Amino acid sequence: MLESSMMRYRRCLLLTAIVSFSLPLGCQWGPARVKMPDFDPESVAAKAMSDLDSNGDGFLSEDELKGSPGLLASLDDFDQNGDHQLSSEEIVDRLTKWRREKAGLLPFRCEVRWKGKPLKDANIQLVAEPYFDGTIPNASGVSDFAGSAELSCSPDDLPETLKSIRAINPGIYRIEVTHPRIDLPAKYNSNTILGQSVSLRNSNTLVLDL
Repeated sequence: MLESSMMRYRRCLLLTAIVSFSLPLGCQWGPARVKMPDFDPESVAAKAMSDLDSNGDGFLSEDELKGSPGLLASLDDFDQNGDHQLSSEEIVDRLTKWRREKAGLLPFRCEVRWKGKPLKDANIQLVAEPYFDGTIPNASGVSDFAGSAELSCSPDDLPETLKSIRAINPGIYRIEVTHPRIDLPAKYNSNTILGQSVSLRNSNTLVLDL
């Protein structure tokens, strides 16, 4: 079966990023490396449970996870036993696997549609969930005429040799979408229901049908 153009694009984009990040970018200091964000899986899981487990039963139900759009969107990925809720152990297990992957930066693209059509000039913000306690920088991008945007963290959060790279850190994010001319509903920004986890195992393209 022939590979779709989108699948080829995703593969090329990911390979390009991996190759770029492994090239020797310093002459005398050896290969430049982008470190994985310095979060502790157990601390993140403990804070997530403290913030979200409203009934204190030691599990995060789908209703409780509405307080964390990024984690709710990742429920199937984190939920190991298929009970449609998360334990602290399941969160720790998944985040520990991320750390073992040692991926410091990943390419990530959003495609935004409004009323079924590509939305140009949408401002897309990926806001790290608060239980990461500031260890993961936020990311942003603006959609083009096709509604597509390559997201990136701020150059201030990148090594000097990689400031032109458009990529983001692995993490769990809530997504906020605004527009300079369209008053998008609060459920897409100030009271967002949108979220995504970003890791090597997930797709590097997200379609947002608003």
